[in-house]
Amino acid sequence: MRKRIILLLSNLLFLPTSMAATVIDLHRIQYSVPQSSLSATNIPRKNMRSMPGQIDLKVTQTHIDFNHISHIRYQQIYKGYPVWAAEAVVHTSQHLSTPLTNIRSISAQINPQTSMNGKVYDDLDADLAATPSYVLSKENQIKAIEFVKLQYAKEHHYSTEQLSQESIKTVVYVDEKNVAHYAYLSSFLINDANTGMHRPLILSDAVTMQIYHDNDLIMHFDRSAKETKLISVGGIGGNKKIGQRIYDDEPGHLPALKMEYDSEKYQCIFKNTDLIVKDVAYPNNPASISSDCDKGLLHPKPDGWVSVENNETEWTDDAANDAYSPSLDAFYAGSVTISLFKNRYNLSLINNDDSNTPHQVILNVHYGRNNANAFWDPVGKQVYIGDGNKDIFPLASFMIVAHELGHAVTSQHSKLNLYIPQMNALNEAFSDMVSVAASYYADGKENWILGPDITKKEDIARYRYFDDPTIPNQYLDPDEGIYIDQLKDMDLAKDNPYFIAGIERKAFYLLAKSPDWGISKAFDVMLKANTDYWTSDMKTLEEAACGVISATKDYRYNVADVKSAFLKVGINTDNCQ
Repeated sequence: MRKRIILLLSNLLFLPTSMAATVIDLHRIQYSVPQSSLSATNIPRKNMRSMPGQIDLKVTQTHIDFNHISHIRYQQIYKGYPVWAAEAVVHTSQHLSTPLTNIRSISAQINPQTSMNGKVYDDLDADLAATPSYVLSKENQIKAIEFVKLQYAKEHHYSTEQLSQESIKTVVYVDEKNVAHYAYLSSFLINDANTGMHRPLILSDAVTMQIYHDNDLIMHFDRSAKETKLISVGGIGGNKKIGQRIYDDEPGHLPALKMEYDSEKYQCIFKNTDLIVKDVAYPNNPASISSDCDKGLLHPKPDGWVSVENNETEWTDDAANDAYSPSLDAFYAGSVTISLFKNRYNLSLINNDDSNTPHQVILNVHYGRNNANAFWDPVGKQVYIGDGNKDIFPLASFMIVAHELGHAVTSQHSKLNLYIPQMNALNEAFSDMVSVAASYYADGKENWILGPDITKKEDIARYRYFDDPTIPNQYLDPDEGIYIDQLKDMDLAKDNPYFIAGIERKAFYLLAKSPDWGISKAFDVMLKANTDYWTSDMKTLEEAACGVISATKDYRYNVADVKSAFLKVGINTDNCQ
């Protein structure tokens, strides 16, 4: 919803005079002055005195990397409210003996072993101090979310009864002119039979109700206990185009799947410590999928085989739209992607809200009717996978499941601002990189195209390419935007993040193809940039590239190769610090 909303008459009584917050670029705070003062080349001296009381910070995440460097993310807080897209990341090898709660205490730690990046804001009081108390009341929140719901339903042709699971919180929003406002972040769920599931996130002014931004948090690929134990389970996945994918540990086949076994019911349960697969075709049964599970006569190697009936080896109850078992395929893709992050990077794909303990990955299969989409729901922290339509097989494809789980990584770590087209494109491109990295981790083979395994006919326009992202353009109307792989062509993409994402995909491909690199090393630096250097305040792909340069230095990989890969897509990194 990008058009401006008519201001509520009742709120016209208070229209504050616009001042301006001061942006503090934390890259510029250098170890070049005594620690008792704060030095930044872009910070006026008058602002130094006011920082300690105004720029408060809260730790949101800590990550210790292989160099024993702590990367600590901080959210800026103003009078108890988070400041939208204002965060600091401190990179230090020192043990911080006292909690760092504001910029002054952090700056006192700056030394040759410590650096920072991100942006925070000073002088917020100038814009916010005179805000009437009613603006921050619960009653005003209720009025705001009802207003936003009504406007959203009207514009998108829903009834307000279709909107559920609403939530709202107060934040501080600094606009493009650096004017600070109290604002509300509103969200609700829509599950529509025709358009599928949506979870809009709407940022609106707490005084005027003006809509600043809205975005769909659902990230689509295209547009009692009884005693249980883990056993190895076999079965057949795949579809009629790619053929059967047999999970049984036999030579030439895929690994058997580790899942729980109910010894009382003789059932395999699609669940283990890391992963659970659910069937949303039965919404009243939120438990994981289960199947009759026995040894079988034709495939004796795994401990169990799903749905063995009369020595039949295919699981007919799970088959859908010419795919043999979306549940098995999703379980395999989820298991491998989890293993990549756990075993190579010592990272959880998803963490609980405390940011420290792993959250079980939830994959929901058989979503919707004629639904040719898969998407990540960052609020529910789960993936939904459709069964496709007349043109598309079920989207439980390995690379698509891995792609959606890539969104989980980004929403947990860098929390890119998806209102900004280049950051939304980076979000999509990174998930594509996860697909390639997980596929390579699974079988050691390079796969640089997403999509061919789920299209029932050859459909180049639906595929995503790394080596030449512009290939589908022959099927597109240039007036609606085209795929690009050069930064200079941004105008041709019409702010479409899927079209812009080709820039980052091409850079990743060029880096992986550089001598002494490969997919794994290229993904090393992209992932580390996401976890430790990219921030929610970034706006450009140049900033993101600087984060990759920093990650490359951490790995002690060849920085010149990374600079060269980015330069070939028009991103100059010479100004990266």
